[in-house]
Amino acid sequence: MKRPQKLTLGNLPTPIQRLEKLSSSLNKNVYVKRDDFTGLLLSGNKIRKLEFVLQEALDENANAVVTCGGLQSNHVRATVVAARRLGLKPFAVLRGKQPKTFDGNTLIIAMFGAEITYVTEKEYDEIDRVYEDMDKKLRSRGLRPYFIPEGASNALGCWGYISMMEELDRQQKEMNLHFDSLFIPLGSGGTQAGLILGKNLTSNPVTIIGINIFRGRYDFEGCISSICKEAIRRFEIPLEFNEADLHIYNDYTGIGYAQTTDREMRFFLDFLLDEGIILDQVYTGKACYGMIDLLKRFPDRFGKTILFVHTGGLFGLFPERERITRLLQSM
Repeated sequence: MKRPQKLTLGNLPTPIQRLEKLSSSLNKNVYVKRDDFTGLLLSGNKIRKLEFVLQEALDENANAVVTCGGLQSNHVRATVVAARRLGLKPFAVLRGKQPKTFDGNTLIIAMFGAEITYVTEKEYDEIDRVYEDMDKKLRSRGLRPYFIPEGASNALGCWGYISMMEELDRQQKEMNLHFDSLFIPLGSGGTQAGLILGKNLTSNPVTIIGINIFRGRYDFEGCISSICKEAIRRFEIPLEFNEADLHIYNDYTGIGYAQTTDREMRFFLDFLLDEGIILDQVYTGKACYGMIDLLKRFPDRFGKTILFVHTGGLFGLFPERERITRLLQSM
């Protein structure tokens, strides 16, 4: 197996904590792995992936990094911050209109001096073409760009969560725990791909469950299987991809990506008061809501000991401050 080299960007390993009130209410043992603790400006699951892809950027002698995402992309924010730390010039392609006032992740992206290109939904659907045009323009400026896909979700990036499963394997032994099911937010597929490969490399019987928060019934099965198969091929991983490892629930996207109802936002606030943990409205909030709903509806399906991976997302809450204020004042 050809294990790729990596940088050290995150504060690892991240802790595992028991969710006391939720465990009691569900009559299960529910834990959370705090990948929101990987850092502050470099917080969340993206850091694990960036440790691998940015190492490759440096190995290829790049002096600029380009990546893409929504206006409140945690991945773009983390990439821009990490790029600055490594002396790489950051470029961001953001899906949406240029805001009148920077806020949340977009504020940090701008503060760290990223050159931002705003594109429409239609243009974003052809991101490869956008990247091709940028590659020509940046090279004409004397730059050597390294392009990172949305969420760093590719064969290299998924190593971040292969290594997380190795970390989890050690923690389970230290804590004398066995997780039956592991729930994660599903946005671009790379995290779940890495977890599936990692679980098989470590012979961990846990079931990996992705809660889709992004694209309705987008073909994530095809996306994740493609990443896994490419990683197996490229890095000579001694595995065969098994479609039976794919467990995806598509019923919790709500009214759309990065959009929430007042009911959903109240759930996030109630969870904060119960467990002392902040969820964001884009990723972890919807995924946690979906997990709890599934555990209630199917109490015998997912086993007794459950792990939720908190993938970060704090900064995405700030653009919602007016609505959160209104809801808090009405509670």
